[in-house]
Amino acid sequence: MGRGGRNGVRTREIVGRARPVRIGGADRHADDRGCVQGAWNEARECTAAAKPAAMPDVIETKFYRARIDKTTGALTSIQAKPSGREMLGGPANVPIGERPNAQSGDPGDHMVFRDKRKRVASAADSAVQIKASESADAIVVDIVGQFFGPCRRTIRFMKNAPRIEFETELNDIPDRTVVVAEFPLSGPILKARRGIPYGFAEDPAGIGIVPAVRWSHYEMQSGGLAIIDKGLSGREVTGTTPILFLLNASDKYYGYPNSWLSGKGKHVLQYAVVVNEGRWQDAAIVKAAWEFNAPALDTPFVRASENMLIESMRRTGNHIEVRMVECLGVSADASFSIDLPHHEAAMTKMTGENVIALKGGEAHRFPVRPQQIVTLRFRTATAVAETEPVLKWDDMAPVQKRAALHEYSNDKGHPPRGDK
Repeated sequence: MGRGGRNGVRTREIVGRARPVRIGGADRHADDRGCVQGAWNEARECTAAAKPAAMPDVIETKFYRARIDKTTGALTSIQAKPSGREMLGGPANVPIGERPNAQSGDPGDHMVFRDKRKRVASAADSAVQIKASESADAIVVDIVGQFFGPCRRTIRFMKNAPRIEFETELNDIPDRTVVVAEFPLSGPILKARRGIPYGFAEDPAGIGIVPAVRWSHYEMQSGGLAIIDKGLSGREVTGTTPILFLLNASDKYYGYPNSWLSGKGKHVLQYAVVVNEGRWQDAAIVKAAWEFNAPALDTPFVRASENMLIESMRRTGNHIEVRMVECLGVSADASFSIDLPHHEAAMTKMTGENVIALKGGEAHRFPVRPQQIVTLRFRTATAVAETEPVLKWDDMAPVQKRAALHEYSNDKGHPPRGDK
């Protein structure tokens, strides 16, 4: 769930029914699938608490059995439990460097499809050093090798959740090099799904390069694999291989120095995979992606049914406003409860019109359509000041640039290139 408004309301996604547990001396909540809420961002703490261990031939949790190639550091097998079905069809999570055969447009804007790129490097080309460690929460594998510069891959096999987390550190990637990670699957991709604002899109496999917001999922004959990311939106599919874009190194943008996209220095990329058997909806992929980016509150005060994703919450006037979306793509009934003082509840349009009163006690119930955006408003005893619209930019611009804000220009589009 997203962050709330300017009046201090701050919430995050709530998954399942919470029960108190103790982790690291602090109260946490575990949901009804055994996942510790908020643990996505505790991966670094898990790593810090881990103790050295022998590198196992098979890494096993209650969700899967996995194998790593000790020569290359590639993830070579994920066998889902309980069936034991192999989900991977080849080495995965190996950084690969590619360059376009011919560049059309600025590389910061455009990247050609993979059949028009050539491979120039792979992290599997050099020897690696592998160390393993283990904590109460994860089995951690640290892989150090060379990929242009030093390359470190940390893989966390979480024990209490069906995910495998990756943290990949790249250094000094050459200009105009795109770095990707492959996740070859064991069977044909029947349908590809990817997150978009307030919902998801379904694409034919092999559609090319597409953007994904937080997650993508690749459905096979039985089950599938999801890629979850923190700010790595590029996806591509070639055959049975989903590809995650890690970095598009471009030292200049339209001829100007561009430190944001440059491959120079250190780049740390975070992402994860979740494999599932059966229906993708039952694996709660969408909510897992939100938790990866914004962990659940330790003390939840809002709860939604499993088919609803809470996107935002704020105070507006004399209401608490909650906006959510149906996240499974299925028509069904939904429910929502809030543990904050209020005396009326209603479903409204985005800006508060078309008020439909909601009846109910502890939980309010209502029907939803696939991917329907729902706005609920709860009347409160007190009101907050209305948000003041920004009508001019003067206070946000440096003093020396304020005069230019009031000048009119017919110029439009990109500024002149910096190399002309």
